[in-house]
Amino acid sequence: MAKKGLAALASKQINSTAHPSTPAPIDTPHGAAAPDTTATKEKVPTVALTEEKKVGRPKTTTEEVAPLTVKLPKTLLHELKLRAVIEHTTQTEIVGTLIRAYLNK
Repeated sequence: MAKKGLAALASKQINSTAHPSTPAPIDTPHGAAAPDTTATKEKVPTVALTEEKKVGRPKTTTEEVAPLTVKLPKTLLHELKLRAVIEHTTQTEIVGTLIRAYLNK
């Protein structure tokens, strides 16, 4: 009997009109318009793709490259990173130059 009473109460609440102080569900359309402000009218400056800042150093080779994983002692890796910064180049360029020099001797 309690189930019947709850079901009747639920259907009564669903079928009845909402009281004015009861907030409407979020997805219910309303007549309020967004305030007219200058913030909504401002245009955000766009940056063309050619003007975007490029990340990292420019690529110096036009050849197709493939990844190579090498394990180095931390001290040697640190020296390689420092040399790349000092010479304004990349670690890849330094390692590639060294390997070419070794293979061509």
